Amino acid sequence: RKLEGRISLPPNLPEAKALTLHFWINPLVAVGIINLKRLVGMGLIVLAVLAPWYVNAEEEYGLKWLVGSQLQHEDNLFLQSDGLQKSDSVVGTFAQGQYKKRYSLQKFELKGKIVDYRYNTADYLNYLAKDLDAKWSWALTPDFTGTLSGSRQQALNSFLDYNASERNLRNERKDALDMRWRITGGWHLAAGGARTAVRNARNGERFVEGDFSANNYEYGATYSFPSQSEITLVQISESGEYR
Repeated sequence: RKLEGRISLPPNLPEAKALTLHFWINPLVAVGIINLKRLVGMGLIVLAVLAPWYVNAEEEYGLKWLVGSQLQHEDNLFLQSDGLQKSDSVVGTFAQGQYKKRYSLQKFELKGKIVDYRYNTADYLNYLAKDLDAKWSWALTPDFTGTLSGSRQQALNSFLDYNASERNLRNERKDALDMRWRITGGWHLAAGGARTAVRNARNGERFVEGDFSANNYEYGATYSFPSQSEITLVQISESGEYR
């Protein structure tokens, strides 16, 4: 459980989406009739950005795609100490697409990306990464809305704290659902949940991030300003396990 701060900027501002800051606190002793343990896990948002500027940019719909290639050089590929370092270059050739469509109050978004990574020397590390993101911004009424989303991502696990040079692909899956109900003016009730699972191709080894699954639930209230900045108060509950 944690204190979590969220600063939401108006979505129509260039490059402005959302910023999330996390603050962790320890339980305090009870004072008088106030049990401070009840306060642990309450997320209090104390900052909101009231932007004086506003850009009236329309969101683009339809199909977009992009292909390209990128070159990256690693001076210490396996993150070893002096004298054991090995350098290498990797070329990533990618193709990605995005499709957005709105039907009345519903909005659908699908993103896909494939990247072919090729190492110059350590070619046994070559792999094909496939990423997929899907999101449904649903609305039963203009005042009762939410988002159902899912993502799948693949990447080569880091060699930090891992005393070997074998290839280990990391697969991450995340599914989430959130909902908001506007009760009056700028006030909304909010609730949501998410599940994240990470699996490594190589089991039984010590990696930076091993296999785990986590569940996250939260509920609270949000106040939205005319500028679309927000202040939110939520209670967050998290659970999970490492394998």
